[in-house]
Amino acid sequence: RIISNGADSSYKRAVDLTFGNSVLQAFKIESEKDSTVLIDMAPFFVSDALDLTTRMKAVSSKGFRFDKERSAITSHKAFPQNMEVEALLTFSPNDRDNVNLSTVPDTRYVPISVHYSFLELPKDPMRPRLVDDRVGYFLEAYKDMSRDSKDDYWVRYINRWRLEKKDPSAALSEPKQPIVYYLENTIPVEWRPYVKAGIEEWNKAFEKAGFKNAIVAKDQPSDPDWDAEDARYSTIRWI
Repeated sequence: RIISNGADSSYKRAVDLTFGNSVLQAFKIESEKDSTVLIDMAPFFVSDALDLTTRMKAVSSKGFRFDKERSAITSHKAFPQNMEVEALLTFSPNDRDNVNLSTVPDTRYVPISVHYSFLELPKDPMRPRLVDDRVGYFLEAYKDMSRDSKDDYWVRYINRWRLEKKDPSAALSEPKQPIVYYLENTIPVEWRPYVKAGIEEWNKAFEKAGFKNAIVAKDQPSDPDWDAEDARYSTIRWI
């Protein structure tokens, strides 16, 4: 990802002139009202937009072709903060003699399930935090072309929880909203107390960072409408 955060707008103009944007998909506007447009996403979901035909060369050097007629959306769920869509895509080998897939009943039609997740961005953005090389993080890296006076152009931000103190002035405060993990009912009953204890053991580390009762483990609710794919819930699953 190439960006320019410099105060001088000439950096941004240079980046815009130098780096183009690839068009992944074009959509027809089905309807439009009050600055809101409606498009049909189905053709995108039932396509090889992810370029799986190239990745499948690891299975056969002769390659595969996407079979749209044998592909379809198999499930879709809409939640307050996210949308989850799953599609079954079918690929046919260009040469069956080079395909050895014992898990597929008919190697003429190789099925691959693809899951798409769309997450709503928060209305109030969280302040980003730079990576500290002394600690391991999952991160997002950006190349900022306005950093030409620095050692390198890269800026690295960590992926983190939005944990905010109820009392910012207190050395130790409970969070406005704790981190909650739900123990899915796939976890054997006899192991759940130990999984819960392992999760909540992290509170010792959060206390050193100034948070009390920062992380909580709960059993999955018996509510039939509860769904682990709802982005409002973080789930520990037994596989």
